[in-house]
Amino acid sequence: MTHSLYELDYNLRQLDAVMSQAQDEETLLILEDTKNVLLPQIEESAVDILTYIGDCQARAKHLKDEAVRIAKKAKALEGRAEWLKNLLKTHMQMTNQEKATYGTYDVSLAKRPDRVVITDENWLPDELC
Repeated sequence: MTHSLYELDYNLRQLDAVMSQAQDEETLLILEDTKNVLLPQIEESAVDILTYIGDCQARAKHLKDEAVRIAKKAKALEGRAEWLKNLLKTHMQMTNQEKATYGTYDVSLAKRPDRVVITDENWLPDELC
C-alpha cells in the first residue's frame, strides 16, 4: 500500500521524535532501520509528485498554445465575415438595391447618420465636452 507524501512526512516526524527519546541502543537501531525503510518511500513519492507537476505544466502549456491558435482562427473567420459583408454591401450599392432577398435571407442597407470620432480629447474646449 502506498502512502501520500503527507503521511510519510508525518510518520518520519513521529519517528524522529521517538528516536530523540530512545533510551537504549536496541530501540534506536530498530527505529533507524524503520527510518531507512521510510526514506526511499518518501523519495519515490517525491519523484511521483514531480512527474505529475511536469505533466500538469506540459498540459497547461498545450492548452494555452491551443487557445492562441483558436483565437487566431476566430479572428481570421471574423475578418472573412467582415470582408464578405463588405462584398455584399458593394454589390447592393452598385446595383442600387436597398433591400434584397437571397434564399431565406433578407438583407438591407441601413442608413446611418455620419459620425465623428474624436481621437484627441484636447481638440475640443472643456465647455463642449
